[in-house]
Amino acid sequence: MTAPQRCPVAFAFKEPFALSGQPRKFPEVEAVPVRWPTKRTLANELVDHWFTDARAALGKLSKETLNVIRSNISRKNGTFPLSDVALADRSGRSLSSTERDVQRLKRLGYLIAEHHPLEGRQGRRRVLKLAFPAPVFVPQRIAHGKWDDCPSTYRSYVEGINMGERRDV
Repeated sequence: MTAPQRCPVAFAFKEPFALSGQPRKFPEVEAVPVRWPTKRTLANELVDHWFTDARAALGKLSKETLNVIRSNISRKNGTFPLSDVALADRSGRSLSSTERDVQRLKRLGYLIAEHHPLEGRQGRRRVLKLAFPAPVFVPQRIAHGKWDDCPSTYRSYVEGINMGERRDV
């Protein structure tokens, strides 16, 4: 019998993998609120689109929390009224992990937290609303060329005998 062969890819790294011990950093992104559709089928499609985007942004983190948020979002107005305790109970994760997941989703621009006063007593209730991260606008660069090839657009400086002087004065 021959010994089983080792996978060359698994041992291609020279150094063993080590955890840094530092928490993962997520950059803060501006959240754009969603204009909620009136039809239920469009609302379901929007929730599915939000779920796939948020899951891709988070990777393997907080999959259970995302599933609970997805299943409990109101299809009428796109809000999620559950507290962190109820969310942790339904997802089967600890309260601190659930709070961390919600904070990550807010920092990445996938949730907006609104606080409403409670009726008849002191306190407030948090309501989470779906959002998408604001697109990052990167202006296109103008290709560099010779300045001789670019004619001036100001007619008063270009034509005539007194080239270079303004004529509209």
